[in-house]
This record gives sequence, C-alpha cells and structure tokens, in this order.
Amino acid sequence: MIGTWMQTVGAQWLLVEEPGADTLVAMVQVAAMLPMLVLALPSGALADILDRRRMLIGVQLFQACVAVALAALTVAGRMAPALLLTFTFLLGCGVALSLPAYQSLIQDLVRARRSVRRRPWAGSRSTRPAPSVPRWPD
Repeated sequence: MIGTWMQTVGAQWLLVEEPGADTLVAMVQVAAMLPMLVLALPSGALADILDRRRMLIGVQLFQACVAVALAALTVAGRMAPALLLTFTFLLGCGVALSLPAYQSLIQDLVRARRSVRRRPWAGSRSTRPAPSVPRWPD
C-alpha cells in the first residue's frame, strides 16, 4: 500500500509541470481509485473462489511488471501523461484485486488461539473507563 501511495504522489509530481496540470493531477487520483470502485465486488468474489495465495502472487507479479515498465519509461524520458495515467490505472487494478485476497488471507494465517479478534470483549477488561469530560459552568 505504501508503495502505491508513493507511486501516486510521484505520478502527480511528474505531471505538475505539464500544461493543464490541475486536471492531470486530479486524473492521477481518479486513475488510482477508480479500479477500487469498479473491481471491489468482483475481486472479493475472486478471492473467495480462487486460491488466495496464488491470486496474490499473480497480482504482485503483474504490479511488479507494470512498475518496472513505468520506471524504465520514466528514466528514458518517454513518459507521456496518458501513458502515466494508464500505468497508474493498472497499478490501481492490482491494488483492487489484491486487497480482498490479502484481508481474507490474514485470518487464515493467524491461528484462532492467538487471534486478537477471537474475543473482542477481552480488551475491555484491561482498560479503565474513559475519564468524563468536565462540564463548563453555566
């Protein structure tokens, strides 16, 4: 996730000097988040149907290939704004596909006896009541 956020900031930074930068910078955020809106439900269904581990590995390999192509074209000076938006969209698709599988895989990795979520009420015994907010005099 942090790498995706860094890529989004880097893409916006690359487009600041372009003509029409205000629209292009906004389009980077749209290209990064639109796949989450469109693919959230289908990727959740895929995470339930497919092997989550293999799905994550495949999506991560896809994202790595996109990132290498993005870096190579940027270093070569061949990164057009439309191409940058396309790569940002593809990386956003990778995030949208990987999040449901990642979130459900964590529960499979953590044993039930070690899980914090096993007993959500257990933490309430170790905390004291929150202090009350003093009232202002009338």
